[in-house]
Amino acid sequence: MLLSIQQKEIEDWVWHLKYVRKQQLYEIISRSNPVPIHIFNAMVSQLVRIHLEIRCQGDIIMWDKREINPDFLAAIDIMISVAGENPIRMKKEKCTDALLRFYVEIEEKYRPFSVAYYDETVASFMDVKYTERVIFLMPDNQIPTQSNLPFRHFFAVKQDDGAYQFFSPSDE
Repeated sequence: MLLSIQQKEIEDWVWHLKYVRKQQLYEIISRSNPVPIHIFNAMVSQLVRIHLEIRCQGDIIMWDKREINPDFLAAIDIMISVAGENPIRMKKEKCTDALLRFYVEIEEKYRPFSVAYYDETVASFMDVKYTERVIFLMPDNQIPTQSNLPFRHFFAVKQDDGAYQFFSPSDE
């Protein structure tokens, strides 16, 4: 069966992310290929039926069967939040010191971002490019005061309504 451009993009995102909530994937896909939600749902259902590696488990679409990390799903939420309405691209290389690495197109340039766990020992040794912005996922919603962190970083704190609020080190 031939895949449409949108189905190929869905396949690529699921392959890169390995698992994603259906609503998150819809928000990502809609930035580059706007499509009504009912058509998106039909394309996903079709892919799940014909593709051997793509599976659905509740509202999670995954590449093959795997364990779901809620922090990774939170990193995807942060990626969508940071990007706003701008297109998102995945980094092709494997990331070992971050949950997620991606690019956001801002003013016709792709800006690199990373989402990582906040850990004082790991944070100071992250392999970060000078232009990369690092977003630390705060597990206990506390903003640290340590200054031994990558050059461009900020913190993501989950609010009661599920949205994320972002703080820079200079915010109080």
